[in-house]
Amino acid sequence: MIPDLTSDEPNDFTGYSAKKTFGATVGGPIMKDTLFFFLSYEESKTLAPGPTYGPNGSGNTNTVNIDQSDVQRIIDIANGYGMTPGSLGASNANQDNKLYLAKLDWNITDGHRASFRYNKTKSDQPIIQTFNSSTLSLSSYSYVQQRNLESYVLNLYDDWTDTFSTESSFSYGKYDAVSRTVADQPQVQVCINGCSSGSPSVFLGTDQFRHYNVLGVKTYNGFFAGNWFLGDHTVKAGVDFQRDQYFNLFGRTEFGAYQFASIDKFASGDWSSFSLYRPTNGDINSVAAAWSLDQWGLFLQDTWQATSQLSLQYGLRWDIPKTGDRPAYNASFANAFGYSNQGTIDGNGVLEPRMSFNYSFDTEYKTQLRGGMGISEGVTPGVWLSNPFSNNGLSVQTFFGSNGNGFIVDGHAQVPPNTAPGAQQTVDTVDPNFKLPTVLKTSLGLDRELPWWGLVATVEYAHVGVRNGLWYQEINLGPGNGTLPDGRIS
Repeated sequence: MIPDLTSDEPNDFTGYSAKKTFGATVGGPIMKDTLFFFLSYEESKTLAPGPTYGPNGSGNTNTVNIDQSDVQRIIDIANGYGMTPGSLGASNANQDNKLYLAKLDWNITDGHRASFRYNKTKSDQPIIQTFNSSTLSLSSYSYVQQRNLESYVLNLYDDWTDTFSTESSFSYGKYDAVSRTVADQPQVQVCINGCSSGSPSVFLGTDQFRHYNVLGVKTYNGFFAGNWFLGDHTVKAGVDFQRDQYFNLFGRTEFGAYQFASIDKFASGDWSSFSLYRPTNGDINSVAAAWSLDQWGLFLQDTWQATSQLSLQYGLRWDIPKTGDRPAYNASFANAFGYSNQGTIDGNGVLEPRMSFNYSFDTEYKTQLRGGMGISEGVTPGVWLSNPFSNNGLSVQTFFGSNGNGFIVDGHAQVPPNTAPGAQQTVDTVDPNFKLPTVLKTSLGLDRELPWWGLVATVEYAHVGVRNGLWYQEINLGPGNGTLPDGRIS
């Protein structure tokens, strides 16, 4: 197999040389006392040098035992094949972020108002990889991680009577993360003096883990809450809903990954190892995890002014995940382990009680004691929950070959080596009883006004602990495999 060197020693950057931020805002009334607008734009650039590793005699801070002439010969051979190898290294690792904001506020009538907000964030992050004490890479092996986030939010606030008000919101968001590479070409590793561990080598082409690497999430949100003001009590109750539509495509090594034991072997096309992953049905989209998750939340809380000095808050929230999607059924997995690989978190709700207090002392200088305890659900681990849909042991065929001939440049025209598809399957599962991770947070604080210039001293203690861990299993299903590795994170 082609060794994975992408997680070897980290790129030895000397740090950022500069970070520049530019921005502008404008806002004001459209209709006096009724309709207002606000616009904002911000762009930040982080300037960073490239890697410090280079070949012998390059003058770089760190050198790899590879001659510049060897690097140039590899580039020339790659060009002769029709590849786009790029050049050695990268001149910089500059990052770029752009943020857009537009907002409208509308005072509809007395006691009724609305606001609309539009946000957009675009970022480009260059990932310059595989530079270490024994490895150099050409620029074609690096990539740019592009992230785009766009959201629309509508909020409504309404006072219906002196004792009852409501608030509601509706939103839509779209997040896309795509790895932009130079071309759809195979990954190539050219070793200088054999491919033993620690021997110098050069990487070029497209990193095998970036052949297809796309994440898209569409999120729909709705929220409604009512507030009742009942003397010493303020009661709040409501419901919220979130739908996430996931498209997570990780099609590794779809363009092939070659390893050559020497530069001469690269020139003749004689590879020492070759790997290729292929969709079983020929459709790359069948490898993607395409599924939806609905999350319903119900909540009720009461704020009770028990005395003029003591205030109590207590409430309960119930989060309920729902999904009708299931990973493809793998009969071999079920026969081997006695349960289905189609487990999801459908219906595994979580109850989250919370309470807090605030007590004001009757002293010359203001003093209060406050504290609370509560359970909160964390962010849904969408990618982990998507993996069982992708890694079901059925969607992908894997081919591995050694000591063969024939180098194909076109990533979409790769021919599997003359071997049978790998018999071992990788199957990811989620425990059917798994509940989404939650945290238990407790806090206690004392605030005391000091007799000098209105200063306030605060002493506070807070603790956050994980209640539910993620039981996530990745099982290689093959001949003789009869154990379940415990992948619990706690």
